Parts: sequence; C-alpha cells; structure tokens
Amino acid sequence: MDCQEFIDTVVVDGLVFTMDTHFVRIHLSRPHQANALNGIMLDNLITFLECFHRKPCRQLVMITGSGSSLCAGLDIKYLLHTKNVEDHVYEVSIKVGQLCDLLWRLPAHVFVAATGHVMGGGCGILACADTVWASSHIKIACPEYKLGLLPIQIAPYLREKIGSREMALFFDVATFYPIEKFVDNRLVDRIDPDLDSHWQLFLTHYNKHTLSAKIKMKQLMHTSLVTSQWREESARAFSQSWYSALEAGLLAKYH
Repeated sequence: MDCQEFIDTVVVDGLVFTMDTHFVRIHLSRPHQANALNGIMLDNLITFLECFHRKPCRQLVMITGSGSSLCAGLDIKYLLHTKNVEDHVYEVSIKVGQLCDLLWRLPAHVFVAATGHVMGGGCGILACADTVWASSHIKIACPEYKLGLLPIQIAPYLREKIGSREMALFFDVATFYPIEKFVDNRLVDRIDPDLDSHWQLFLTHYNKHTLSAKIKMKQLMHTSLVTSQWREESARAFSQSWYSALEAGLLAKYH
C-alpha cells in the first residue's frame, strides 16, 4: 500500500489524511478529547508513516489539529477502559516510540502548525518535527511527572532537540513557561498570533531544491535515536509507572 491508497481506503475516527499538490496533511480531529491519541489512531499513524517511508509521495508533511489543542498525548481514559490493560499499556507505549522514530526519520520535511495547546506526549510531535510554528496563545507542557508517569518514549527526541538541561527544566511541573521560552530553546521556530491564517505561507515560500537538499541531509543525519530493546524496556518502565499512579489514585479523575 502506498500513501494515496492508504488515504483512499482507510477511514479513522480522529484522523484526516489528505494529499495536496505540494504536501500531505495529517489532521488530528478529536477536538472534544483534545486530540489525544488512542491505540487505533496510533496504529494508523504508524501504518501511514511506514507507507511514506517505503515510497515518499511529497516533500512536505503537515501536521495540524482541530479545536483548542494540537495534541494532548495519550488518551488516558481510553487506556483506563481497555481490556487486558496491563499488556495494552505496554503495547501503546511501544507504539508511541515507533511513531516518534518514524516521524524523526521521515524522508520529508515535517511542518507542524500548532494552533492549539500541546500537552504530554504531543510534545514528542514537536520534537520530531523539522519546523514548528505556534500560535501566541497556546500552552506547551508535559505534566506526566505530576501524574506519576514517565514521559520516556518522547524524552530522547526532546533531548536531541532542546538539550538535556532544557528537557529536565521542561519536565519540572513546578514551572510554567511562556510560549517565547520554546523559541529560545528551539522547540518552536516561530510564533504567529494569526497562525490559523498564516501557516499556508510556509507552503508558498519554500524552495523545492533547497528542501530536497534539507531532506537528504535529514536522511543522513536523523538516524534512529534508540534501539527496539530500549523502546521495550522503556515501555515496561512506563507500564510500571502507570500502575503505580493508578493505585495511588492519581488517574481517578480520568475514569
């Protein structure tokens, strides 16, 4: 299956895939759930990106979201109400790691237009992107530690993007940072107060030859940051932290 066949045949609640002359767009469309990712969405995002890796169809991949959030990371309520929860938490954590790896190494320029808030695992999308524009009103935060959870699958990409020190500060739930902080640490490239109207400018102002060179450089430089064994060990650690948080009642409000 190639990208176009996937788009033509696969229908996924919460995801909209479209192909334009110049780009492919992945649109997260669960606004009432803050565009949080469940297992089905992760499966289909992974399948689509695997198709793209096999046969790149465009130079640009756009990621956008509906409503007030770009992505709130994992759908905690979905995990809490899934049968065989223990295995499922582990498997979903593996999928988050796979998604990050595929985005990180994608043979295209990944552009994120963050017109809504980005929370938790959604920050991994920003870390794996090549260009991030953000609205001036949005919040970016990773409050997993407050819930007793480990943001482990996204950590290697955040560390690579913003450095170990900035990553440690970012995970400090006692601190809330203004959006300008993320320009300073390079998680965000541009703040635009009218991003809803302006993100299309990126599509009309890029040079395809320059972009081709950047994509080739990315393919040579963006090798996998982690091994499959590390991802599995991290998924076990996340699963353990999940059950500790569950037993402590830290996830009760999501039931």
